[in-house]
Amino acid sequence: MNFMEKAKIKNILEVGIINTIRINFYYFGIKGIICPYIIASRNLKLKTLKGKVIVNNKTIGAIKIGFGSVGILDKKYCRSLWENKGIIEFLGTSNLGAGSRIACIGHLILGDKTFINGNSSIICRKKVIIGDNTVFSWECLIMDTDFHEIRDIGDSIIKNPDRDIVIGKYVWIGCRTTILKGSFIADNSVIAACSVVTGILGKENTVYVSNSPKISNVKWNY
Repeated sequence: MNFMEKAKIKNILEVGIINTIRINFYYFGIKGIICPYIIASRNLKLKTLKGKVIVNNKTIGAIKIGFGSVGILDKKYCRSLWENKGIIEFLGTSNLGAGSRIACIGHLILGDKTFINGNSSIICRKKVIIGDNTVFSWECLIMDTDFHEIRDIGDSIIKNPDRDIVIGKYVWIGCRTTILKGSFIADNSVIAACSVVTGILGKENTVYVSNSPKISNVKWNY
């Protein structure tokens, strides 16, 4: 038995049958049982099954949640989390790795061939758009809200409303990066590890450290 065959068997053993049935039946009914678009691991915690899920690629296993391996994570104790009260839209295939966490009460759009690595989190209260072929390394945080409102003393106007996040196509997000509300990242960008993104990064084919462009005219291999 070669390495690839062993890997396939290992992935099959990690499938959470009950989790897979629950999430597909809730969002797609009997069709989801016959053809499970979402394959969920045993280590996925289905905290909230509400809202709506839209899947454009209606093939078995187009969406995978809770699989994959990262050297710094112990998958046995690394739990993924699903909390949906809004709309989650998958434009194609997506892989949400071991320990990935999704908390959505807004509108989350994941492009085709998006890959979100271990222990990364997306918190969507308004709108988050992630383009095709975009890859997140481990322990990244995407958050379009501050959670706590800050109001003006005089007129009580909210000073820190939730704001959309838009991440382009073919973007590579380095490990432990935080992307905050109102951020825009252009296509073909690379965000350096441990960056904090808070604004508009509008220049394509550029390596950014936080909000500062460092290297231009580059291309990375997906």
